[in-house]
Amino acid sequence: MDMTLSDSQARGQRVKILRALANLDRKNVEERYHINFNTLKGWELARHGGLTENGAKKILMMCECEGIQCTLDWILYGIGMGPFFEKNLKPPLSTTHYDATEKKILRELMFFEENNKNTLSMKITDHDMAPFYQKNDYVAGIQCQNHEIDKLLNSPCIIKLNSKKTLILRILKKEKEEDDYYLLGYAPHCKKQHIHFSKIECISGVIWHRLPFEER
Repeated sequence: MDMTLSDSQARGQRVKILRALANLDRKNVEERYHINFNTLKGWELARHGGLTENGAKKILMMCECEGIQCTLDWILYGIGMGPFFEKNLKPPLSTTHYDATEKKILRELMFFEENNKNTLSMKITDHDMAPFYQKNDYVAGIQCQNHEIDKLLNSPCIIKLNSKKTLILRILKKEKEEDDYYLLGYAPHCKKQHIHFSKIECISGVIWHRLPFEER
């Protein structure tokens, strides 16, 4: 990447690279993923500040559906391994029931994020919250204020840490310790994880949940 480019220009070039890898024009992206044509053009041309973090999340979802492995850090900052195609993919994903269902979920998630402020969302990557939340499920919520965290105690929460890692776990209060909590899943193998409030960047309850398959 040309190091003389501004941050927004560099992000725009990375978006173009991903769109080219997916073999999509801007109209295709709008039709499939509900990303407005002019908004995408603005991101790619670094207009009005260029690509935002929420925009990068939408591009990341597009990549996932198109079989491209990528990271949010690479899209935003050019950090880490660049994009590559997943190995051993099933025949063109666009022909599978799974892909059609997942694309529908991602469109719903984009709609949720566009119509609510300060959202948190993730695709679950483990079985810590089974049987209620399974690996590959999608969840989302609206961030609560820091002083409202106790209202979420013992509830399924999406927790974004200062390290940028995002988890879905229950949050429990540690007795007699102000600002100290435990994180715990539903699954029997889960053990309590101690965490101090200062390590949490933001948190939300789960109010939106979709399964990648219509039937388990």
